[in-house]
Amino acid sequence: MNLRIPYIILLGALFVLQACRQNNPITLQDEIGLDEPVEVLFLKEQPDTTSTSSVKDQTQTTVDLTGLLRSDERNYPGTILIGGVKTDLEGGRSSLSYSRILLRDLQDTVWAKGGWGYFSDNRLIDVGRATLDDVEFDVTQIITQLRTVNFVVPLSVGVIHKLGNDGNQPARPMQYLPQHTYFISAQGKRYGKNGEHELKKFQLPIQSPDEVTITSLQSNSFVFRDEDMVLRWRGEPGQRTKVIFSTYDEKNGRAETPLIQFTAYPRNGALTISSKLLKLIPSTNTGKVLLSLISVNQVEVSLEGYPSKVLLQAASIHNMVVSLR
Repeated sequence: MNLRIPYIILLGALFVLQACRQNNPITLQDEIGLDEPVEVLFLKEQPDTTSTSSVKDQTQTTVDLTGLLRSDERNYPGTILIGGVKTDLEGGRSSLSYSRILLRDLQDTVWAKGGWGYFSDNRLIDVGRATLDDVEFDVTQIITQLRTVNFVVPLSVGVIHKLGNDGNQPARPMQYLPQHTYFISAQGKRYGKNGEHELKKFQLPIQSPDEVTITSLQSNSFVFRDEDMVLRWRGEPGQRTKVIFSTYDEKNGRAETPLIQFTAYPRNGALTISSKLLKLIPSTNTGKVLLSLISVNQVEVSLEGYPSKVLLQAASIHNMVVSLR
């Protein structure tokens, strides 16, 4: 009997077994234990369809720029934001950085009424001289344009403090710095209908998350609902990661209506969204949606003299147009 063949097979098996014990550069380990969303939120936010609406209401943020839903903004009348945003559309990539302080006075309502309809909003508070690190914020007057059939009614609703470009009127330039501890400070100021309230001075620190860049998809990629989607990116995750699918406004290159939000706490730069979850995303006429990957650090803070909740947030956002099939 020839014993050489079993002997060779045995040696081969030992070699394979030993190789499996090594840290092989080619491995399927990355595909095992990928994080999945821990929360799925179905969104019912609708665009404004009233006859009296804002032409360019800079107090309303959109998810592709802030990572915040309208429900978040309703929950937090005060928001202090720092953001770095990349967006990949058909025409290439655009980037912007911004910071913003916006505090709504829930006890002071700005309103207007006429034959064209009725409008009301909370007045925005001036926080006094404010800085991001050593850079002073610009103070921007917010004028809501009330659109009617025949004319436009301008209405001042107060001021916000901003730096950089938040997708509306640009302010003094700034550049988003990943993994940087920012300090937001303000001197405070009296506010209210008769100046009966006083916002005290404050200084708040927050560390920005690493910049995230999607690597597993390109603009206009196809995402098939009958397959699990493994979303990969460069950059260490922040406190939490959100993936939001929104209808896509091709004319303006922006998110239009958020459809669904996935929230996770990934250990690395990868997240699996199962086929079952992809099939829950509502269909659009063109099949195109805007995917927003949002890495965020945030904390709820209190400001002396301001009675409402304030969200302090730093976020890195990468938006990309994809086609759901």
